[in-house]
Amino acid sequence: MKNPLNQPTHKRMISIWTWVGLVLAVYGGLVFICGVYYMSNPVAVRGHHPGLWWGGVMILASLWFLYAGKKETV
Repeated sequence: MKNPLNQPTHKRMISIWTWVGLVLAVYGGLVFICGVYYMSNPVAVRGHHPGLWWGGVMILASLWFLYAGKKETV
């Protein structure tokens, strides 16, 4: 793609680390929200709330991947 001065422009590619971090953040957020919902409406697994645990773990992992993606240059 060229700009009006006919100089080439470069688009920065997104790092795979950043992409994985974003996907984990979205999925972790959804799992965590479902865990909060099921905490108020108990189901078979009482007292353990695996949705809260796994949602939190996925969100923490996404933060680590996003941090690693910031240092990566593509």
